[in-house]
Amino acid sequence: MTDRIYLGYSGGNPIFRLSRPGKDISSSDIADIVLREDSLTFRPSLSGTKIFAGNGSQSVTLSGFSAPPYVMLKSNDSFPPHFFDYYAKLNDAFTSLSIVNVRNIARTITYYVFQNTM
Repeated sequence: MTDRIYLGYSGGNPIFRLSRPGKDISSSDIADIVLREDSLTFRPSLSGTKIFAGNGSQSVTLSGFSAPPYVMLKSNDSFPPHFFDYYAKLNDAFTSLSIVNVRNIARTITYYVFQNTM
C-alpha cells in the first residue's frame, strides 16, 4: 500500500501533504502532490501538543481568524479522533480551541491549525 499522507514538521514548521493516488508521499515529485501546506486554502498557522494523564480538556488560544480554521489531531496511540475518544472544539469567535480527551487514558495529542483563506 502506498503512503499518500504526510502530517508532521519540516524545518520546525507544521506541514500537511497529500499525494496523487498511487504516488508515495515520501518520494513524490512536487507535481504529484495535490494538497500542500503552502496552498492558498490551507496555510499552517499553529501547532502543538497537549499531554493528558487521563480524561479532561485543555485550551489553546487562537488569534487572527475571520473564518473557521481547519484543525487536525493526531494522538501518540494512533487512534483517530472521534467524539467518544478525543476531539477538538472551536468556540464561535474562533479565539479558543479546546482539545478534549474523553477516555480516561494517558495520551499525548498533537494539534495542527490551518487558516482557511478561501
